[in-house]
Amino acid sequence: MKKFGMFIAKKRIAILIIATLLLIPAVYGFIHTKVNYDILTYLPGGIDSVEGEKVLDKDFSDAATGMLVINGMSDQDIQKTKKQIESVTGVERVVWKDDITDITVPDNILPERLSSVFTKGSSTLMLIQFKSSASSEATQQAIGAIRTKLNAQCFLSGTSALVK
Repeated sequence: MKKFGMFIAKKRIAILIIATLLLIPAVYGFIHTKVNYDILTYLPGGIDSVEGEKVLDKDFSDAATGMLVINGMSDQDIQKTKKQIESVTGVERVVWKDDITDITVPDNILPERLSSVFTKGSSTLMLIQFKSSASSEATQQAIGAIRTKLNAQCFLSGTSALVK
């Protein structure tokens, strides 16, 4: 060990040059390596979680969903935001209370069971369903496009958004 330490001490400039040169491909690899946070893509195909994901995707087109929480925005502005999100490529549909009733109907008239799904205090929940799976490139691009259309009052969550 002492000989090895002496070798490093004597050849420190060469070792630093080699280490610096090795950093170049390491940085390149770091920048160009995509990390897939969707654990289901790494699991074996026969387990229940993966099978359930396949059924949701194939039969219900519901493998990738996102939840959008909007704070302190009027129903008219929320409806405009919904239309903007629906126009994004990769979005299958957006579910909000205007799919069930007219937005001019006050929340206190709606049944508690219905209004509590979409509204809590000054916050409103919107469900976004994507066409592709949670970790697909199309879904990730759709999430990026949705985020450009949102303001500081909007918070996007869900498995697909977390993967992004």
